[in-house]
Amino acid sequence: MSEEQDEFTVVLVDAGVDKVAVCKALKELTGLGLAEAKAMTGRVPTTVLETVDEERAHKAKRALHLAGATVELN
Repeated sequence: MSEEQDEFTVVLVDAGVDKVAVCKALKELTGLGLAEAKAMTGRVPTTVLETVDEERAHKAKRALHLAGATVELN
């Protein structure tokens, strides 16, 4: 019997075409400044959020996906 996962890591796999929208989403999700968010889009795959609950992980994934990014939850 497997245990349900209760902590997730949000990983940015690809920033997509609209990096400006992804940067905005990263800023909102992480509290990073513009330069740090922009740098994250250039070094993928990269961890966006670590050890977050399922709800926050799915909200982050949705926000980044809507901005055009490819995201994985681990």
